[in-house]
Amino acid sequence: MLFLVIPLAAQFNGWPPMPRDAMQLLMKGDAERSVAALRESAEAGDAISMFWLGRSLEEVKGIPHDYTQAMRWYRKAADTGLGVAAWSIGRLHEMGRGTSQDFTEAQRWYMKAAELGFRRTALTVIRIRWLPGPQDLEYEPAPDDLRNPRPQLSPDMAYLNRPTPEINSAELEILRKSGLRGRLEWQGGDPGMFGLPARVILIAQRRVAAEVRLLVPQEGSVIYTQNRETWERLGSGRLAERSLRIHPQSPEVPWITSVTIELEDGGTQGGAGWVWQHP
Repeated sequence: MLFLVIPLAAQFNGWPPMPRDAMQLLMKGDAERSVAALRESAEAGDAISMFWLGRSLEEVKGIPHDYTQAMRWYRKAADTGLGVAAWSIGRLHEMGRGTSQDFTEAQRWYMKAAELGFRRTALTVIRIRWLPGPQDLEYEPAPDDLRNPRPQLSPDMAYLNRPTPEINSAELEILRKSGLRGRLEWQGGDPGMFGLPARVILIAQRRVAAEVRLLVPQEGSVIYTQNRETWERLGSGRLAERSLRIHPQSPEVPWITSVTIELEDGGTQGGAGWVWQHP
């Protein structure tokens, strides 16, 4: 039985482990006693217990959620210099939990977390198909129903009510100055969440024959354009040490090129990259 929406322990880089006694109680299914143990240590001044108490009040199943109190304990932990707690405050502001939704305030706390040594990147990924041609570069944006998505019915999921990301005018100008000509067609986009912003734009003109690994930006904007079997990088974004992989099409699904992104917590996130002509 799982009691937390996300996995426990220190599997996320930079996260302190939950105190052992509280962890053992939680894994035995006693969420109330786990929270009580965290509260006792938090009230005694232990910053890690403060953080995990906030996390438990926000996410643990089996006890009433209290986002206002979660925010309170995150703040106490952040006041001691715990970066992950400052990041958690930013996440609550971005989600509108225990407070009104405020992206500016969220960014302020993400920056504070980075200053305390806990940096997370909200990586926006945009996938574009390029049809080379003689004409000046044209761009076909995302469909209207994706640029203006229907609101989520659950208030707890309201933070997902955000437009589908697209190429902006500055990025289009970079592409035009690079000499790219023809037509660009929007194929998909995933907005970055819960961190300092960065953007990567992937522009492909054909299926890939072999796996490609490209570094993702830690900040700023980076554009990768497929030129035959190589990929050119444009933009001045600062690159991170983690990468994304563009996979060759499988024999079973030869019309889809997929992309996998290495996450900062050590996991991966995958999905469709480009959809080519269906057989």
